[in-house]
Amino acid sequence: MPVFISIVSPSHLTGPVIRAEVGDTIQVIFYNRASQPFSIQPHGVFYEKDYEGTVYNDGSSHPGLVANPFEKVTYRWTVPPHAGPTAQDPACLTWMYFSAVDPIRDTNSGLVGPLLVCKAGALDADSKQKGVDKEFFLLFTVLDENKSWYSNVNQAAAMLDSRLLSQDVIGFQDSNRMHAINGFLFSNLPRLDMCKGDTVAWHLLGLGTETDVHGVMFQGNTVELQGMRKSAAMLFPHTFAMAIMQPDNPAINGKLYANLKGLTMYKGERVAWYMLAMGQDIDLHTVHFHAESFLYRNGESYRADVVDLFPGTFEVVEMVASNPGTWLIHCHVTDHVHAGMETLFTVLSQREHLSIITTITNEIEKAAISRDFREDNVKMLGMQIPVKDIEMLTSILIATGVILLLIALALGGVVWHQHRQKKLRRNRRSILDDNFKLLSLKN
Repeated sequence: MPVFISIVSPSHLTGPVIRAEVGDTIQVIFYNRASQPFSIQPHGVFYEKDYEGTVYNDGSSHPGLVANPFEKVTYRWTVPPHAGPTAQDPACLTWMYFSAVDPIRDTNSGLVGPLLVCKAGALDADSKQKGVDKEFFLLFTVLDENKSWYSNVNQAAAMLDSRLLSQDVIGFQDSNRMHAINGFLFSNLPRLDMCKGDTVAWHLLGLGTETDVHGVMFQGNTVELQGMRKSAAMLFPHTFAMAIMQPDNPAINGKLYANLKGLTMYKGERVAWYMLAMGQDIDLHTVHFHAESFLYRNGESYRADVVDLFPGTFEVVEMVASNPGTWLIHCHVTDHVHAGMETLFTVLSQREHLSIITTITNEIEKAAISRDFREDNVKMLGMQIPVKDIEMLTSILIATGVILLLIALALGGVVWHQHRQKKLRRNRRSILDDNFKLLSLKN
C-alpha cells in the first residue's frame, strides 16, 4: 500500500509525521520553497541510490536527490520485513528524516521530522497507531543558531545594535545555542495533556554533536522501553526511542550516594546492582565490573560486563558471583577513573562466608561487652570509674579481701578453741561422775 506524504509548510519546528507499515511503499513529494537547496534523507527504511538525499563530494555519478529552490522532487522508499520491528520490538519504531545537503546547517535550521515504521496491521484507517490513546513526538537537541542558514536573517529581524550581534562579543555565540525540546525552552513547550489511564506513546529523537547526549526523565511516571520498565530514556545524536506510558504509574524513587563501601557477596549468590547517574551532558559513565559478568534483562537476556549510564538515567543488572576475590569496579572514561571514580567489591568463597559469620558473631559479643565503656570509664560495682583509678581500686579490694580472710580465720580459730574447751570440760565432768559412782559402790 503506497503512503503519500506531501510536505509543504510545517507549522512547527519538526516536519510532519510520516507513517508506514511493513510492506508499504512511501512516496514523498518534496517542494522546496526555501532559498537554499535541501533534501530528505531517511532513517529506518530501504531506498535505492536514486532516492538518496545525501550529497557525495567524491565525484560520484549519483550526487544525491536534492531539491533546489522552488523545485519539486519525489522520493520513494520501501519498508521490507527486514526493516520493520522485530518480535521483541514495540508495534512501531521511531525513526527520523532530515535534510542532508549540509547536515549541520540544515538540521540547525529545523529541517528534521519523525518517521514511524510499524508492524503490518499496527495502524488503523487514519494511520494512527492501534491501542494508543495519545502520541507525542519530541526532538531533544541543542539548536545552534550560529550554524543556521537563517542566522543573518534572524539578526536583521531583531532590529538590535549590530555591535551587540558581532561574533566577537563575549557570550553572543553561546546565547545562540538553545537547549530545546521541539525548539522550545524553559517549559514553554505546549502542554502535553493526557488522561489518567491513557496509553501514551512517546517518540523521542536526538540530534546534534558529541555533547548532545540527553537523559529524558519522566518525573513521577515510568515508561516501557525496550522491554524494561524505566523512568528515563537515553538519547545520542541521531538516535531514537519509542516509550509507552500509562500515566499515574508511580516511579520507584531512590537515592544512591558515593559512599560505596561493603560491597561484599559470596560465591553463587545472585546479586542485583542498581546504578544511578546524575550530572551534566558530559557526565557519561561506563561502569566496568572486573572478573565478573552480568545479565541485562531487555525482554531477552544479554550478557555484558560494562553498563552505559547517562545523566539522570538508571540501570539494573543481575550478577551471579562466581570468582572469589576482591575486584575493581570503575568508570572506564579516562578522566573519571583518574579522578577516583572507582571502588572495590569482594566475592567470598563459601568457607570465607562462614568465617565472616563467625567473626560477625564475635564482634557482636565484643560490642556487647564494650557497651559499658563510655568516655574511658569502666562500669564496676554499679559505678562508672575512670580507667586510671582501676589499678588502685583493685589493690584496695585485694587488700580488703586479705584482711577479711584473716579476720575470718581468726574468728574461726576462736570458735574452734571455744568448742574444744567446752568439749574438755564436758569430759572432765563425766570422769568426776564416774569416780563418784565407784566410791559409792565401795561404801
